[in-house]
Amino acid sequence: MILILIMYNKIVKKLRNSNLKKITLKRQRFIDYYDGNAAETAIKAGYKKKHADITGCKLLKIPEIKEAIKKREETNPAKISNILNREGRQGFWTTVLNDPEVEMKDRLRASELLGRSCGDFFDRVKIEVGTALDDFTPDELSRISAGEDTPAGIIAKRGAIEIEYKENGNENDR
Repeated sequence: MILILIMYNKIVKKLRNSNLKKITLKRQRFIDYYDGNAAETAIKAGYKKKHADITGCKLLKIPEIKEAIKKREETNPAKISNILNREGRQGFWTTVLNDPEVEMKDRLRASELLGRSCGDFFDRVKIEVGTALDDFTPDELSRISAGEDTPAGIIAKRGAIEIEYKENGNENDR
């Protein structure tokens, strides 16, 4: 009997000295709700608002809680990036392309998207800006040569739409 009590006391001392903290219901809710903001998560988990920031910080320092949050984030499909990178998209399109049960139009579209992602196709746009010196007036040419304006500036001014702004009321009321 004495031997059992001695063993029991040793076990209790070890447990008290260890850093193991029991995961209570509130702590489990903290783990489940944690989204990066410890104070808000502590409030959601049921801790008092008054000390939520301190409580949240303390909870994040407990190794078991840290580990549980890390494990949850690794296995949570919402946390795993559902935005495919280029290789992921290409893999998906390749799977669709090679699946004989998929309709031909969808397979062709997958082929096209796969080709575009690899740079097989280019959308060519031809832009022609051809303004001859004959298109400028002598006054415009003198401003260009004096460095007072640029050909692009003059062309932009020609295409500009003048908008007249009026304040509320009559012009005579100003």
